[in-house]
Amino acid sequence: MATYISLLRYTQQGITALKQAPTRIDAARETYKALGADLKALYLVMGPETLRAFSEDEFRKIVAELP
Repeated sequence: MATYISLLRYTQQGITALKQAPTRIDAARETYKALGADLKALYLVMGPETLRAFSEDEFRKIVAELP
């Protein structure tokens, strides 16, 4: 089965609501599953060239520690 990678950017609204990101990830995973797809992994990346990748678990920890 093919694997696809999507690079997305947060909008200002998305940044403002970042604490809800883990819930939205869970909802996206369920939506993909209902469509017959699988969200195998999610990484938060930073940087314009070499991208520092944070695993989904690392991302959830970062978001949980936000004020």
